[in-house]
Amino acid sequence: MFLDSVIKGAPVTVDVAGVSVPIKSGFRTSLIYMTMDTENSAVANARTLNLFYAKNGVLQDQVSKYPVEALQAASEWVAGAFDTISYGEQYKRIQYYRKKNFDWHYDAGIVTADFMRVYSIDLTSKATQLHWYTFINLYLALLATPDTLTGQAVAARSPLEGDTTKEEERAHSRRAQAWALPPTEDELREMALRNF
Repeated sequence: MFLDSVIKGAPVTVDVAGVSVPIKSGFRTSLIYMTMDTENSAVANARTLNLFYAKNGVLQDQVSKYPVEALQAASEWVAGAFDTISYGEQYKRIQYYRKKNFDWHYDAGIVTADFMRVYSIDLTSKATQLHWYTFINLYLALLATPDTLTGQAVAARSPLEGDTTKEEERAHSRRAQAWALPPTEDELREMALRNF
């Protein structure tokens, strides 16, 4: 849990084949990883190793010897940040909707605006240095904070739950249209097939 990070400091090393190895822990590194094109897995794997472990363009010995384990450790480390706030259904639901309700590329502006308004943190400033786990905790808190743009967008893109009236459904539909993400390539393909 995140209390360990509060008491001992957020994790800055990972275990690679039994050896503790430093990992680049800044939020920008993990955002690059989260938004990487992974179609060419060999390129993505090399980029991931360099992104998290390289110093002056050189991989640490343990990473070079055990690249598969290093990739797994980096992936688990990044994902582990999302487990630091695990209470409440709102956090569980966000990750399991089939339809995408958040996109780092398209929603970067509203996240940046919310960080500035709610936390007075300028994510665009190079001086801003946040550990990935801290960044994700602040981001997840935005989802539950009333009147944040990030929370509004994700709620609008998520299905309504429970008993709802027709008016609530219409209002939700209007919000969903207002906050809609651009269609994915698969969605565009589906639309083209339907219209053909």
